[in-house]
Formats: sequence, structure tokens, C-alpha cells
Amino acid sequence: MTVTMGDVRKAIAATSNCDWQPRSDLPDDAPVPEHGTGEDQARRESASDAPPLDLLQVLSRDVTANPALLQRRLSLGMPQLHASPDPVSVVMTESGTARPPVVDWRSRWGGSWLATIQDQRSANNCWAFAAAALVETMVRIEHSHWAKRSEGDLRDGWGVAEQDWMTRDGVAPSRHGAGVQDALAFIVRMGIADLGCYPWYVNDHAYDPTADRSARTANIAGYQTIGAVEEQKRWLDAVGPLAASFTAYDDFKAYGSGVYRKSAYEELFSKGNGHVVLVVGYDDQQQCWIIRNSWGTGWGEAGYGLIAYGEVGIDAGPKYGLHGVSPDPWSKRRLHNGCVLESERGAAHRNLEMVRSALPRAVHLWRAGGEDGDFSWNVGEHLEDPADVGAGAGSLGFPTLTATTFGRNLECVHWELSGRLRHWWFDAPSGRWMNGGQFGPADVAGYPGFIQSSYGAPGNLEVVVRAADGRLHHWWRDNAAPWTWHEGAAFADGVLQSGPSLVQSGLGTEGNLDVVCVLNSGSMQHWWRDDDGDRSWNGGTIFGTGVGDTPIVMIEGTSGANDELTAGNFELCVAVDGRVQHWWRNNAYPERRDGGRLRPLHPDPRDWTHSDTFGHDVRHVWGLVQGSFGQNLELIVERTDGVAQHYWRDGAGWHEGAAITS
Repeated sequence: MTVTMGDVRKAIAATSNCDWQPRSDLPDDAPVPEHGTGEDQARRESASDAPPLDLLQVLSRDVTANPALLQRRLSLGMPQLHASPDPVSVVMTESGTARPPVVDWRSRWGGSWLATIQDQRSANNCWAFAAAALVETMVRIEHSHWAKRSEGDLRDGWGVAEQDWMTRDGVAPSRHGAGVQDALAFIVRMGIADLGCYPWYVNDHAYDPTADRSARTANIAGYQTIGAVEEQKRWLDAVGPLAASFTAYDDFKAYGSGVYRKSAYEELFSKGNGHVVLVVGYDDQQQCWIIRNSWGTGWGEAGYGLIAYGEVGIDAGPKYGLHGVSPDPWSKRRLHNGCVLESERGAAHRNLEMVRSALPRAVHLWRAGGEDGDFSWNVGEHLEDPADVGAGAGSLGFPTLTATTFGRNLECVHWELSGRLRHWWFDAPSGRWMNGGQFGPADVAGYPGFIQSSYGAPGNLEVVVRAADGRLHHWWRDNAAPWTWHEGAAFADGVLQSGPSLVQSGLGTEGNLDVVCVLNSGSMQHWWRDDDGDRSWNGGTIFGTGVGDTPIVMIEGTSGANDELTAGNFELCVAVDGRVQHWWRNNAYPERRDGGRLRPLHPDPRDWTHSDTFGHDVRHVWGLVQGSFGQNLELIVERTDGVAQHYWRDGAGWHEGAAITS
């Protein structure tokens, strides 16, 4: 029997206490849209079987670096370890254990915490969409960046590679139901990768993730099962969203707005299917849960909806939460450049890693991420090769460091006294830096920009550096054996200095390479490679004055990126006259969405903006990272006395941090 939108409207009108609105864009004679569901209701647990939640105990070792969440937990009376090495201003706006009447993570504290709405279409894989949304949302809340996860990696990695559902049950993965707890258990074992590693396919597909999948996964140590409604609300308030299951009837598929309650006409709506969604908040005033569905933006309120407490079994089973998610290096690759990055190491998954020159060898330093209030800098290994005593001798400037998907390695490149570039990679099992050899121009005359790009899988390594001819030279390395470096194009003229300002940006469909250099004139110039076209390098805006023979550091940050599809702003720092200048460029302007080109779609398009000048006795800037601490910028400079100095920026501006004397 085909259920129409008219049937739903009649059923709502005939049901007391049922005043929600069905979709207004469909006429009465239109059939109710078909959507995939997919929860295996036989796997559904009972809320009464979940143990009581001791939230204080669960979060006792959880050090949040999200300043708004830190303030909220403190106002709830939760003792928190100091979450930042720098002073934190906490305004106590609430007291005791009271929770607000409404929590809504769609826009909590004026922020953007949820990636774009997805559509599972006909596939019975709601459990994969809810689990992926839970992980990526907790990365955003805990680590301040977007890390869209692949529902296909979870479904096919589990259903094809591990369970072989087709052989075992005779049901293809796209049609196979599951429980959300089983999906989360798989992520505990195997992690969940990004879409570039393995995308989502509506229909069944051979599971063929990229070779570097293990380094492209966000990982979790476990998950929390929460049975009591009040405990679920406390979790939503103090931690984040929850995955939940319920029974989805035909009238729910027709939902448009309002607080959903199942309507009458049992002969039409009695055969519901198990469905899993992400609960992103609650509203005690309307007595409902706020949910994020996986049926596209045409369903509900742009993909979101409200379900009344206790309705359609949503409170009969437990809800599932996460904390302490470890993000992958791939999703953070645009957020750091130069000598410093925030790694996944440490109990809080946010140690700072740094390499600096320390004659005759460069040295690796690392800063703890706040466990037990520890933010100390520690000396690691020197970058040396006993088999080649000349390797790495005389690092000119601080090396440029990145985290790659080659075994989740740290890798760096620096300009050495030989006049060549030297590559190093950190072998985590042995704890030693390994010599990657010399490469690049024979007459290097600048500081290198060094990244892992999107080309190939694992992505190629890319370097742009100034040579003695005063031009920028692009070199790249294959992503597989024999790991050969190749000479690419030379571009730009009259270049005074290069630096760690090479970015694999989010501009264009494929993602352009962007770089900024210092010109002989003392100005800076932006160059970009058109990777949706012929991959030629194009000269962009010239800006700034008075810049000398000094490197530039640039990242693509999260500011301006309201979701995972939008390019963030470029953030740039450079030393000028003993101080640091900060510049930024808004990459969300429409004229930059077409391959990075500047097009006259705006009467006065803003380009590079000089936002601040700060610091003192600064010789060079060497590293910039936007990390987990509330999207703060962290900057490493070299002072005129050779000491490395930390600066950081929060909502109040730039602050002078500690000297790094280790």
C-alpha cells in the first residue's frame, strides 16, 4: 500500500497532541518519500541495562582545550585540569550542577560544530552515518577543526573486509542493518578514515581504501553507553552529541517541522523500521530531542528535526557518546607550517612538536599537551645519521616540519650548508630520525616550504624553495618506492626569500597549491598553482612593504570555514623591523571559489589584510599552527639573541608566551 502525503496530513489532524507539520513542498497525492533506515533492532540494547553514569569520574582525566566547554564544566562544578599553558579568563555565568533548559550543538556558543548534512538515500546504513557524524563532531568540539569521516569506510571496511556479510548472511553491505554500538566497536578497533581515503557509495563497492588508510583514521579508545534520560542530557551539556536509535514510521519520513509524535491510523504506520540518528541537543521547553538525520536537507528543517521525549522508542534504548577522540594527521595538514605542529601524540592528542637548528645538528623538541597540567618542553632526538657524519650538518634556519600519512611519520626538510635540501623522517617505533637524503637544486638560496599534497595516495611530498637565480623552484617526490624526487617548474622573478608558506589549500575542486614569497622590492607576492586546469603557477596579489631577507610562514586556518566544504582563511606571519606582522586573506569570497582565480564578482573584493603588529626583538618567524586550544594561533619566532620564543593569539589578540630554552 502506498502511503501519500495526504494520508499523513489526515492522520496528524485525527491525532490529539500531534501538531507537527509534514513537508510543505509535496502535494497530498505525492507518495511519502522513501528513505533508507538500517538499524538491526535485534541488536538494540535496553536503556535499563546501562550502568549509571558517573560523569565526574568519566571526565576526571579529560582536559578540554575548548574554552567555552571548559567554562561550562567549571560552572557545573566539575574540577578541571588547567587546559592551557597560558592564562585563561573564565567567567562564571552559572553555578552548581544545574543544566540549561536547552542545549543545541547546531549553534552552541555561536559556533559551528556540525559538518554538512549527508544523505544515505536507499542504503540501509543509518548506523554508519550516525557513527561517522559522532566521531567527526567530537573532533570538531575537542580539537577545533573539521575532519569529515567516511560512512563508506565504516560500512564497507566492516561489512566487506571484516564481516563479509554477503557470504555470511547473504545480505550486501548496502542493505545490511547493524547496531550503532557495533559500528562504534569497529571504530575502536580500526578507526574511521576520511572521504579521500575511501568515499561513500550508495551501492555496494569493492573495498579499496588508499594504501595509507591506517594513517588517515580518526581513532577512539572506547565509547560511553548512557541509559538514563537525565544522564544523557548532562552528557549533551558537558561533552557533546549522542547517537540514538528509535523506530521510524512512514509519517516520520514525511516530517517537515515541529515536535514529532507518531500519528494515528495504525494500518498505515504500524510497520516501522529501526533507525539511528545523532542527537545534537535537547529542549525541555518543548519536551523534545534535537536530532540530525541522514536523509538529506530536504527532510525536516534542513536535515534536522525534533522528536518528543519517549516517542517511538527513542528513550527505550541507551544513547552513545564519545570523548578523547584522536584526529588524523591528514585532516590537520593545512593547520600547521614551518618548524612546529600539533601532533596526535600525548594523552590529550595535542602535543606540540618542533624542530629547530642547533649547530651542528637540528634537534627535535616536544611540548606536552596538558596532562596533569604539564606543558613543559622536552628535548628529543638530534637529526643525525651515524652512517653519514655530514648528514644534516649546519641547518640554515629552522627545518620545516610536517606530519604525513607515511606511517603517521613526522618528516622535515631543511637547507643545509652544502647548498642542498636535506630530508628527514621520524621512525616512531625506534624513536629515531632517519636520513632521507639530499635533493633539490644544487644552489639552494632560501628556506623551504614543505607539505604532503593531495596528489596520489599516499600524497606526494611537495617543496618550493628559492634558488640562487632568484626564482622559486618546485620539487616533488613520488608517494611510493623508489621515493624519487623530481624537479618541477621554476616560477616567479626577483624573489628575495622563500619560507614555509606552501599550502595545499581547499580552493578549487582539486585543491590548489598556494605559496607566498618576499620580493626584492620588500613586498610579498602570492602565487598559486591552478590544479583544476593546466597546473601552471600564477602570480597573484603583491602586498606589504619593508620586508627583508626573512621567511614567511602561512597556513590555511579554520577561521572562515563554517563547514568542511569551505576553505578557511590564509593566516600569514612575517618579521618586519624586529616585530611580527600578521596578515590574513578571506578565502570564502565567491571570486575565489573557482580555482582560486580572482574574478570581478564583488565590487571591492578584500584581498590580504594586515591585522596586527606585535612582539619585539624578532629576527625571523619559523612556525605557525592553529591547534586544539580554542582555534588559537600558536607562533614560534627566533629572537635576535637566537632564543626561540612562543607567541599565541586568542579572541583578545596576540600574547607573548614563554621562551623555549630547552
